[in-house]
Amino acid sequence: MSDIRELLAAEAQRLQPAQAPEFPRLLAARARRRYGAIAGAAVLIAAIAGGTSLMAQDNRPLDQPGIVRQPAAGGAPTAGVPVSGILQQIGGPVGIGPRKIAGTVHFQSAAGVLTSTKVTADGRFSLTVPPGRYQATGTPIGSDRAICEADSDVVVSAAGLTGVQVNCHVR
Repeated sequence: MSDIRELLAAEAQRLQPAQAPEFPRLLAARARRRYGAIAGAAVLIAAIAGGTSLMAQDNRPLDQPGIVRQPAAGGAPTAGVPVSGILQQIGGPVGIGPRKIAGTVHFQSAAGVLTSTKVTADGRFSLTVPPGRYQATGTPIGSDRAICEADSDVVVSAAGLTGVQVNCHVR
């Protein structure tokens, strides 16, 4: 038995590092990592605070009917035409068809102009936008993460548009 102990002790001695770092060096390395993490968190907080203050400069609510946001270099909005449609939930359990839902619908033009409006409880919305091509998205009430969008870009002619469907896909 003593031969096995000696053999295991010799193997353990051989496998040990030749020179372990001194304890003060280990503490200094740990402190550097901790201060680096604190500095990174401080930079992140500063970036978020800066973005929040930029958003606070334009404090008009997005969820009021017909609110139009222009990009900084945008200028005045052009004359709009009426657009109407529905916000609906698609998918979920078998046998359940599309369900009209309340929320907010957003139309964003290629130039970055954002127009938003509230959707009534029966899923209907209407707004006024200049003729053009838009990405239509939506947000149901009570959900910030739902993916709601029209199946393709919405093209609004000078005569306006009806029957736009913004779909929220349920998995």
